[in-house]
Amino acid sequence: MSAPLSHHAILALLPPFTAAGWSVDLAASDRAARRLAFKPAVHEAGATHPALTETRELQDGPRGWQLTRRFSAARGVAGVSDADGDTPTALTAEVMAEGGEPPELLAAAAALTPGQLFTREGAALALRCTPGQPGQLRAAVARVAGLELRCTVSGVKGYPAEIMLTRDEGDTRRLPDDLLEVLGRGWSRLVPVRTGWQTSMMLQGAGAERSADAQQRLAQTLAHLAQVLAEPPLRFHQRFRLRRWRIGLLRGVPLALGVALVGVAYSLRDTGGRAEALLGALANIAPPLLMAMFFLRREMPRIELPRLPRCPRPTSWQPWRP
Repeated sequence: MSAPLSHHAILALLPPFTAAGWSVDLAASDRAARRLAFKPAVHEAGATHPALTETRELQDGPRGWQLTRRFSAARGVAGVSDADGDTPTALTAEVMAEGGEPPELLAAAAALTPGQLFTREGAALALRCTPGQPGQLRAAVARVAGLELRCTVSGVKGYPAEIMLTRDEGDTRRLPDDLLEVLGRGWSRLVPVRTGWQTSMMLQGAGAERSADAQQRLAQTLAHLAQVLAEPPLRFHQRFRLRRWRIGLLRGVPLALGVALVGVAYSLRDTGGRAEALLGALANIAPPLLMAMFFLRREMPRIELPRLPRCPRPTSWQPWRP
């Protein structure tokens, strides 16, 4: 276990922070946990965010030093939610810098402004940055059409970003499972859970490219939800009718493939000779082929009949107004 931060060690850490205008808050710090807290700072309102309060923390953890800046709106700002979900206060954005010494982390974290952490669509972003590298999205939270959207982005290439839509208590909306799939191949179906719906979206590239793609797709998702849920369900069905038909028919592909394999095997039975060789080849090739197709898909295949898209009931959701 690491020794607590001594007064001498704290004094050695402070010069770059003092030069940047950061004042240590010893009362809020935890020397035993090797954590330094700094006094909060206030930022004026910007084009994408209200007036903000910033809290700052430097932590010496198992993986080295980590500097965190958190930005939240002052209490009383409308349109956002408190940490406990009961009182309207603030969505929180965050910058986490790691992978360097404290002066390097300070420079990396200070390079990101509050305006870069709040989007025009109303999302608060959590970015991870390392010295010499641009910040990368790791999470986001937003309020859209009366729902809370939380997005978690894995740093592993090829992994989808997970999205959770949480409804408020008493919200009885029933959203169609292809609500986001109509945006394109990168989006998955909505899966109902107790508190709302969960889904995912595929991301392109790695590193900074992956982060930029995540932010772009997040903006598309929020704009789509805001528009669709502000209109009657019939309008959604009319606008995306062809896409909904394509999605519904494609869902029957796994079943159609299985039926086709059974049909081919049935047609080759009792024919002898070359047909037996083909049947044997089919029996050997089909399992690894199906396994490869299983892993290439962006979600677990479901054996289901093609679903004909139906217009959501007028009571599926009432047009939401901010």
